[in-house]
Amino acid sequence: MGRRAHGEEVQVAKKKTAMAVRPELASLVGTQRAALDRIESKHDLAALAAKLAGQHGSDEERALGVAQIERGKREEIEALVSGLAVRAHVGKKVHLSELGGWPACWADERRERVRTEELLTNPISAHADTVTCPRCRKAGDLPSPEETAALHRAEIAAVAESASKKAKRAAKKEDGANATRAKRQLTLKDNLTVRLKIKDFEVRGVVRPDGTMSVKGTNYASPHEAANQLAGSLVPYRIDGFQAWRYEDDEGRWRMLRDHA
Repeated sequence: MGRRAHGEEVQVAKKKTAMAVRPELASLVGTQRAALDRIESKHDLAALAAKLAGQHGSDEERALGVAQIERGKREEIEALVSGLAVRAHVGKKVHLSELGGWPACWADERRERVRTEELLTNPISAHADTVTCPRCRKAGDLPSPEETAALHRAEIAAVAESASKKAKRAAKKEDGANATRAKRQLTLKDNLTVRLKIKDFEVRGVVRPDGTMSVKGTNYASPHEAANQLAGSLVPYRIDGFQAWRYEDDEGRWRMLRDHA
């Protein structure tokens, strides 16, 4: 076994010993324990302990100086810091951690500039049922797989309902247009020659007194049917045959079929 691996095992053993001596260390979440590990200098760790003791310690702990604390073992100082941190939590809102890490409601900017003291004195729990911070409760309120599936089904149903309503509106609009067209009646006694001209497309046909049409030997039930079958692909909408087909009046002008008296 290498020296590095052996050293890591020793550190783990020391941590377990410290946590057994002071259970408060075990109550800290991963980021808080990692913050303690990042304090390499024993003096800096003792200074942090003295500062926390002055704010949250007992009379005996507040009387301890940095030098006096520094004479103890590192594991003992860490246990002291963790115990003071736990006491600092009393009366504060408990935040929900992200898998034993940062508070769920903390933004990335705050995480980047947070100090070890601030992280240690903010109570963080990995158990959602103990959280009192409303923002963390909201941030940690993730739907279950069943709820996610239900939401997905609701979204699909909403899309289908929207498509159905859209189709009904389109059908209603088309029925209304057809009804309007049906009301238009031509009073022809003889066949009427008409012309359809859309863009570069032009064709002539004949409207009969019964409302049917003939164009180049092909019969159509109405001017609307003839116009849409002959030139409907040239425009992105339905063609109104009474407007599209035109007849030539006595003065030689091409007028819309709907204007024929």
